[in-house]
Amino acid sequence: MRWSKRKNIRGTIILDETGLPIQTDFSSETTTYVSSGTLALLESIRTFVECLDEGGLYFVKLETTRGEVLVIPEKSKTSINII
Repeated sequence: MRWSKRKNIRGTIILDETGLPIQTDFSSETTTYVSSGTLALLESIRTFVECLDEGGLYFVKLETTRGEVLVIPEKSKTSINII
């Protein structure tokens, strides 16, 4: 997990193409909660991007009061990085 080795990364979750976690730095409960929420969010964002006719979705960045959440959806996996 390339991201998890960087400074200030609190954790990384890697999902396979079906949305199941294959690698994680979090507890099972946290991984399940974050994974399901992220997949639902990605579906909404993909629909939004398609409606705008903006092409494909490559990267999502959420800024929070505690840090950032970076989501990188790919064909074979999705990476969720919490900074």
